[in-house]
Amino acid sequence: VARGSTVLLGNRSHASVHGVGTVDMKFTSGKIVQLKNVQHVPSIDRNLVSGSRLTRDGFKLVFESNKVVMSKHGYFIGKGYECGGLFRFSLSDFCNKSMNHICGSVDDEANVWHSPLCHINFGLMSRLSSMCLIPKFSIVKGSKCHSCVQSKQPRKPHKSAEERNLAPLELLKIYKAEVENQLDRKIKRLRSDRGGEFFSNEFDLFCVEHGIIHERTPPYSPESNGIAERKNRTLTDLVNAMLDTAGLPKAWLGEALLTSNQVLNRVPNRNKDKTPYEIWIGRKPSLSY
Repeated sequence: VARGSTVLLGNRSHASVHGVGTVDMKFTSGKIVQLKNVQHVPSIDRNLVSGSRLTRDGFKLVFESNKVVMSKHGYFIGKGYECGGLFRFSLSDFCNKSMNHICGSVDDEANVWHSPLCHINFGLMSRLSSMCLIPKFSIVKGSKCHSCVQSKQPRKPHKSAEERNLAPLELLKIYKAEVENQLDRKIKRLRSDRGGEFFSNEFDLFCVEHGIIHERTPPYSPESNGIAERKNRTLTDLVNAMLDTAGLPKAWLGEALLTSNQVLNRVPNRNKDKTPYEIWIGRKPSLSY
């Protein structure tokens, strides 16, 4: 800071600037916004943020009634409420620079695509980029997405849900009709756990009538159905990350689950260079949305 630097106040007086630095604001939503070239003015007892500067850096501020909502690239970041003639952001803390942050002055191509792709890992994003499905991007070594970290934290063991899905047989009928009509192939085997919804007489009769061998895993051994268990966990992680990023309640879980599944069908898995969509449809998917 140049000696004698000051800022002009509303009453036409000047206040001395003692330093310039970088501050990370952590919103209650978990998002972190880094402010650069922040001036330290001890004589001002409020931490002031310029709304016009935020908008120049790509953020969007929407004022409604006594609330302000802040977003970037269409994704929710944080909010604030009117207090004493100003809008006070709802912040949880200041955090150090080692944490991942949303930078207001740098257009991070990785962050732009990470959220729309339901928070898939950056390795998959790199493969999509090499397949020319998304633009090339670079990431800072060691950077992490806050929403991804939170969403992948498992809960303590808990009782299974009391309410069961009552329509697995109907879903199997729909899936069987689509597969056999679109791919001209027959379903020969079906593997499931030992859930009660797969043990009904109607379910067994349907499999027998259509020559489907129903394989059931041993009791109390979810690892025997590892592919399905891992798929469920992956979908759950993506859904939690999406809801956390958007600040949405659990009421949106169904829509988030469908979106996550649609995205996973359009990205390659570990063992294949083609996406499930391309294997099924015969052409590369479009991620232009």
